[in-house]
Amino acid sequence: MALNYYTSIDLNQNQLIQPRIENLASDPSGVEGQIYFNTANNKLKVYAGGAWATIDTDTDTGITGVTLATGTSTGAPLAESITGRELTLTSNAYAGGANIGYVPAGGSAAQYLDGAGNWVAIPTGDITGLTAGVGITITNAGGPVPTVAVDYSATGLIDDATSGTSVTLLDADTFLFGDTSGGGVKKGTLSQIKTYIGTPYSGWISRADSGSDDTIQSGDVLDFETALTAPSNNTYFETVQSANKVTFQLNVTTNTNANTIVGRDASGNIVAVGGTMNLTGGTSGSRKTIGQFYTLNDGVIATTQASGNDTTLVATTAFVQQEITAQTIAFTVAGATGSDQTISNGNTLTLTNPAVTAAKGGISTVGVNTDQVRFDLNLGGLTTLSTGYDSSTDYLIISDGGTANKKILPANIPLNDWGIPDGSVAMGTNGGTLYNIIDLKDPVNLQDAATKNYVDTVVTGLLEFKGGFNASTGEITSGSNSGSYLWGGTRVAIAVGDLYIAAGSTSGNFFGNSAYPLTPGDSVYAVTAAAANQSVVTDFAVAQSDTDLATAGANAGAATIGISSYDSANFSVNTGFVSISNVTLGTETTGNYTATVTESAVNNRLGIDVSGATGEGQAAVVGLDIVGQTALTAAAADDALLIYDKANTTNKKIDVSALAGKLQDTNSFATTVTLAAGVAQAITHSGTTGVPAFGYDVMVQCYDATSYETIIVNVDRTSTTQITLTADTAPPNDVRVLVQNIVA
Repeated sequence: MALNYYTSIDLNQNQLIQPRIENLASDPSGVEGQIYFNTANNKLKVYAGGAWATIDTDTDTGITGVTLATGTSTGAPLAESITGRELTLTSNAYAGGANIGYVPAGGSAAQYLDGAGNWVAIPTGDITGLTAGVGITITNAGGPVPTVAVDYSATGLIDDATSGTSVTLLDADTFLFGDTSGGGVKKGTLSQIKTYIGTPYSGWISRADSGSDDTIQSGDVLDFETALTAPSNNTYFETVQSANKVTFQLNVTTNTNANTIVGRDASGNIVAVGGTMNLTGGTSGSRKTIGQFYTLNDGVIATTQASGNDTTLVATTAFVQQEITAQTIAFTVAGATGSDQTISNGNTLTLTNPAVTAAKGGISTVGVNTDQVRFDLNLGGLTTLSTGYDSSTDYLIISDGGTANKKILPANIPLNDWGIPDGSVAMGTNGGTLYNIIDLKDPVNLQDAATKNYVDTVVTGLLEFKGGFNASTGEITSGSNSGSYLWGGTRVAIAVGDLYIAAGSTSGNFFGNSAYPLTPGDSVYAVTAAAANQSVVTDFAVAQSDTDLATAGANAGAATIGISSYDSANFSVNTGFVSISNVTLGTETTGNYTATVTESAVNNRLGIDVSGATGEGQAAVVGLDIVGQTALTAAAADDALLIYDKANTTNKKIDVSALAGKLQDTNSFATTVTLAAGVAQAITHSGTTGVPAFGYDVMVQCYDATSYETIIVNVDRTSTTQITLTADTAPPNDVRVLVQNIVA
């Protein structure tokens, strides 16, 4: 891929060593002064004056002129033109003197130059004229280009045959014909024509169902006769002649009988059908079978049959109506209950739905087809049971295993067979009566339900926080009993385990009894149950009664004993706050402690310098020592450095790869610009967060922001914070500019 320069290159009169000019097979589009090497004609070309011109690589001074010898002719046989250093010679035909045109050397008056460039001798002898023979015509006989043709209409060339029989044709007789496949006029014999045509026509034979065969010769006429005398067969057939085709058709109108129906009589003759004629013969009293698809019109007379006649004779409408009327059609419909019903002629059987309020509704009837009624189960046709449910008599309908419908009392359906509820199950009340789940077994598993009795038994006597109270007045200040009193007012009922905490900032005596002083934070709990206004101070146990943290003394007898006590030689107690002082490690302490601090010899803990730590009670100076450590010449990407996190005020580590990216951000800058020809584009590479002023020591690279190819433009370092880009010709796309600070 070539580097794209959008600025001129000044070599300052230095040499361009071993360059190679652009190689192309044809002229490209160019600008003034552009050069390239044409690989098709091996020429070096320059774009000058709006066109490509070949640069002459010869060492001479070029052609200064051309002198053409004109010989004895008038005018110049050649024309010359010079463009640049190219000479063009043009051969021109001209008229003048005794010669016509330009004659090359080597010829003579007895020769002519053929198309191959050869001198050929001209045949001697002159044509003085052309004479037409029989059947020949000549046009332009005097030249220069005579036309000779055959005259087929010339007298004596071809004699006419006056008729097809006046001349006896022999197989050897010759005919002229135009050969359209091979071209030209050719001859052929009668024998060849006969062979091509094949066996000549000799007539054909006409044959009928009866009579002798008849040979039809060429020119004979075959007549199809249909005018036969009735009652012969085929009386009503006729023929129709049209365009080499004879059509046979039945024509009943040619017979004198006015009937338009044609049939065959007992003798097999075609006759008109009329009266009581039998279709297939026989007497009028005999029965004949009529095939299907026959339609009897209004004129057909049927024979009236005797009552009950079951023959296949056609019956009249009156007979059929009489037979239907005489029949008694009836059937009986019986139900599971109620009276049987007889359905007689003319009666309608109606299948009805039970009423919605009927005792056994829920059935719907649906007419499906003309002779079909379907019974559907219609639960919408049932009344709703909202009250009065009887668990001993009210049933549900179920499918027993999918094989039989049965009824079941809901009480017989085990509760564990119902599905898991998808919401809260509220037992609630019914008619003011509260219903509960009773008779549960004692729980065993963690998620088992428990009865109230079981819970009461288990939790009785356990501490239960009931609220805070004022240690001075006994008023309960929080919890469910807030506003009531433990003493000094209306006392609440207490149960074993009720726990109360002295709240607020006021101290006092429990039940007003100085033997039970209380300070905020002290707690009391009930050890004996008592009804409202019946409790006394001994019903409670005071878990902590005005007991301070401690005081200090030389020994246990000298200190005020509290929750804990301390040796006054080493500890001080001020309002419950304990301070430690003057403790000698190893003398007044026991257990593990650091006697000395030394430098580590472990490789991954090197770099810590410790001084002054020679033993117990000495001050140790610990510092970071990296001067004496081995230098790392090449760091891996996952190697880490110690760094102080200003945002979180903590020491942390950072991988070299992450630090390298951060250093790159603070020492590099990138932006995208659009460059116009000859217009300077200033770029400031500082002033933004994390981008300081780089100075003049910056490296600048540019590439096409679309094709990503490296491009070259003028770069000027105008200040410590700015560079300027200039392109002599405008790049086709935006330019991506990369600025990198070179750190000294």
